[in-house]
Amino acid sequence: MMAMASDAFNDRLADAANDRAAQESRERACEVLMEAFGDAGQVLSVGGYLFGPDRAAGVSPFRYGSDATVALGTVCRIASELIEGASGLLRADNLYAASALLRQIVEVEYLTWAFSEDEEEAAAWLRSNHEERMRLWQPRHIPDRSGGRFRGTDYREHCVRGSTWRWNSGRLLINCERSSQACSRYERRFQSCPHRWSPAFGEVCEEVPHRGPISALSIG
Repeated sequence: MMAMASDAFNDRLADAANDRAAQESRERACEVLMEAFGDAGQVLSVGGYLFGPDRAAGVSPFRYGSDATVALGTVCRIASELIEGASGLLRADNLYAASALLRQIVEVEYLTWAFSEDEEEAAAWLRSNHEERMRLWQPRHIPDRSGGRFRGTDYREHCVRGSTWRWNSGRLLINCERSSQACSRYERRFQSCPHRWSPAFGEVCEEVPHRGPISALSIG
């Protein structure tokens, strides 16, 4: 039953992905979000620099008025640029590169949630050094620190699609299907070819009936 429901859901996703009107709606939504995050980030960054108690209290290493406000502004500006970049890549049908940016958008979502739960988290993130970031802010810490709100399985799916960790992320590469078809054609051609390869795979060996450039081909 669950498999059938999953198949039906995937079918609906595929229909929505190929629906031109839905595509245009998503593109407009991305444009609105990109502009909104960019504007909000600029206001927060400037406001956090000018106003707040941190500079007077001597707790900001950057001499900002409010480190937490600047941190939130920074994350909003990051979100704006990620959305703009991912949208442009998707329009160009560059799914692999877009997936890498979508993974970072998930990280931005987590940061904004963490900042909303505790303002001091925002200031701590901005002030953190390398060791603190490795201990507290790596993606693997997201599920535990969020109490399960952000599931590790969901983030892992983004990592599979938008990273070099797994070979099958190559399925998102441009012209992947065309490349696979070409590989199949060449494989069949080589299987029927009378050439023999040396045990070290160093070069095409002797006894080639039709002499030509390929008979001298070497690998490496």
